[in-house]
Amino acid sequence: MASGDAKVTGVVAALRAEARCAAAAVDRGGCVSPAATLRIRHSGIGCARAARAAQELLRAGADALLCFGIGGALDVGLRAGDIVLATEIVCDAASVILPPLQPPAGNSAVGRIETAKRLPTTVEWRRQLERSLARAGPVKVGPVLTSQKLICSVQDKRQRFAETGALLVDMESAAVAAVASAHGVPFMTVRVVADTATEELPLALQSALAASMSARAQGVLALLRAPRNWSALARLASSYRAAQAVLIGCARAGIACEAQSPVVATA
Repeated sequence: MASGDAKVTGVVAALRAEARCAAAAVDRGGCVSPAATLRIRHSGIGCARAARAAQELLRAGADALLCFGIGGALDVGLRAGDIVLATEIVCDAASVILPPLQPPAGNSAVGRIETAKRLPTTVEWRRQLERSLARAGPVKVGPVLTSQKLICSVQDKRQRFAETGALLVDMESAAVAAVASAHGVPFMTVRVVADTATEELPLALQSALAASMSARAQGVLALLRAPRNWSALARLASSYRAAQAVLIGCARAGIACEAQSPVVATA
């Protein structure tokens, strides 16, 4: 399917806050159009959850898939609040992080997709977004890395950039790209930088984010009780809020595939 044929864009957002930012597309100064629809799904963190959300969106009628949210910079040239449009998704151990796909009948390419190291985005859609999102902030175009684990230290960020050339890292785009490839629909990733390549996430925050859902509350409490983390957390929180504001600007500028005035439908 060509990107120009898309009428319903399925948006996968790992965090609820990111999904709420995408929903800001419904309010663009009161100017909305029924010509294109966004269906937004909060997936949770990680490839398995993102793949399930993407497949659910396709079953609900989406004919293009967008991975939307915040990421961590690997390129030292990126600043907090920069918008990154992926030219391709670089897979970190792709055969491990990509879950089994549920392709349309007769698609024999799925095995190759599940073990691919790089998955391309849709060129026409990316060019459309370069034009529309320039109103929301600085736009950078290049590869995005999907990792199985958090990339937190400055040294690890530097190493991943040298190995892959990826501008930014996330934990979901490879799965959404794989689902889109299996179904032959347009795919894009839009990410806004929160932590830069020269910033290291506090160890306590790393532990809290990596913890299972049942243990996460205890991890967060430990984080808040450690005064040595407070200044770093305050800086990160400020960057995160700024990145969210840019995400809202992106949604209002137009993120739907070949649509400038989307309305939001419940998926």
